[in-house]
Amino acid sequence: MPILFNSLNGTATTGGSWSFISGPSGAPSPPVDYNDDVDFSSADDGTYVYRYTVTSGACVTMSEVRVIVGMGEGGSAPIYIGDG
Repeated sequence: MPILFNSLNGTATTGGSWSFISGPSGAPSPPVDYNDDVDFSSADDGTYVYRYTVTSGACVTMSEVRVIVGMGEGGSAPIYIGDG
């Protein structure tokens, strides 16, 4: 199961929070802790977008991660994760 935090580009700051932005209905819930994994094994094919937000005083920084789930040959579900 992928850990979305590991897909962030640059120097990722711990302690932020994840939110689900878009994707097929029934999407896996976003991680509770910044480095929790997400189970896409029963997710529908499609593109899922999650946002990581860190707030420090008045400064808010956000980064998004796209997860693309698609059925490959043999019924396996390859997953692509990228900072998007």
